[in-house]
Amino acid sequence: MIFGLPFLIIGVAIFFFGLHRLTQAATVSDAGLAVFFTAFGLPFGGLGGFLVFGPILTARTDARHLRYALTDRAAYIWRAWPVEKLEVYPILPQTALELEKGKGADTVWLHARVERDSEGNLATVHIGFRNIAEGERVFRLIREIQTGEAE
Repeated sequence: MIFGLPFLIIGVAIFFFGLHRLTQAATVSDAGLAVFFTAFGLPFGGLGGFLVFGPILTARTDARHLRYALTDRAAYIWRAWPVEKLEVYPILPQTALELEKGKGADTVWLHARVERDSEGNLATVHIGFRNIAEGERVFRLIREIQTGEAE
């Protein structure tokens, strides 16, 4: 998010600088240079806007494209966008659970795996029920399933 801020600021500044120079252009070549600056700033401003505001918009629209389900054997995560996908995570006694408390929503982590990123470094990817209203209750239900106390 912060990474995109310089792109956004510089791209918008170059865009408006080009528009300003277009109003001041005395010759056709000055106007052409102003149009070039305006067009040159557009992709940088667009990329910066995507990097800054994209995560915010994605977080707000995730609930429309994501469903969670819990049975006595597995946890299911269904994603409808960008590609429809159903992920199944079995609930075993040795499954490591983690409850992450939030300000209005909690996250229950069910699964973690280690993957290599694009630079070859190891990174841990956590999978679970993100930003759910009754996180403590879901955590308790999964614990009961693990211990065999579930009804």
